Amino acid sequence: LSVFVVAVVHLTILALVGQQSHDFGNGLGFAVERVT
Repeated sequence: LSVFVVAVVHLTILALVGQQSHDFGNGLGFAVERVT
């Protein structure tokens, strides 16, 4: 459960950053690689 929460936090942060960047897809993939 803790890992899931961390993943959600990472995705939320990247979602906010992604709004300022056009590489949202790449950021999302990077987050998934970081979490797993």
